Amino acid sequence: MKTLSFISSLIIISSCTVSLNGQKSLNGKTFTANQVVTAIIENTGSAAIPNSVDIIKEGDPETQVKGIVTCMFATMDVMKQAVAKNCNLIIVHEPLYYNHTDETKQFQNDPVFSEKRHYITDHKLVIWRFHDYIHSMKPDGILSGMVIKLGWKDYALNGHYDQYILPETTLKELLKSLKKIFPENAFYVVGNPEMKLSKVRLAPGAPGSAYNIKLYLKSPAWNFAPPG
Repeated sequence: MKTLSFISSLIIISSCTVSLNGQKSLNGKTFTANQVVTAIIENTGSAAIPNSVDIIKEGDPETQVKGIVTCMFATMDVMKQAVAKNCNLIIVHEPLYYNHTDETKQFQNDPVFSEKRHYITDHKLVIWRFHDYIHSMKPDGILSGMVIKLGWKDYALNGHYDQYILPETTLKELLKSLKKIFPENAFYVVGNPEMKLSKVRLAPGAPGSAYNIKLYLKSPAWNFAPPG
């Protein structure tokens, strides 16, 4: 059965094993970046997605993988940390070059873009975007990861990872719990801190204003009873 657990295991085992010795990967075998990417896509269980952005953005697909770093954004800081850890494959969820399709024509004379590309080239890094295929998983791979981190799986409404009925709390207390889970993050909040709540809709990342507005419009109409 093709599951997110396989993908997580492949990334975690590869990252930990190879970062220790800088050469070997799973069970003593070496893999090219293209082989790792192919294995991950196959194990999402998704059919081929036309015009997907999930392609190798920079680097040679035949590069032997020494270590893997996963991240949301391949910033300069992330890439420098990858190099320091002897990792040469970076799996990123969001664009490498500041727009969804990584169009770079407008950046050819930009010093920020040039420095980033030169750093990738000089250190023989491979950057692969994992966006469309992880979102195609059932349930959505990104939402699943967020739900596991939050510990909200048991509160999901009918298995929908964007709708939850939590034990009643206040906005202030909810924020305190979120701060414990994500201590390095800041939270921007609109609302009365003492407002009681239990019904929550979750839209992590940047799904777009149309989706967010849809959630806002639907939320007041909730008329379901808590599970059980």
